[in-house]
Amino acid sequence: MSSSHGKLRVPKYRLHRPTGQAVVTLNGRDTYLGKHGTPFFQSASDFTSASLASR
Repeated sequence: MSSSHGKLRVPKYRLHRPTGQAVVTLNGRDTYLGKHGTPFFQSASDFTSASLASR
């Protein structure tokens, strides 16, 4: 994922308020991770972000 300035944009872990789920946007698509705030999904989001940053 590159912005127009050539910097890598790391997806943010955020709350989808209507459903209470954690969501990240990867390649323009929202991916729902389950209940927001749980340690498992926060670490999954961190891992995904780190994986994208290493590309």
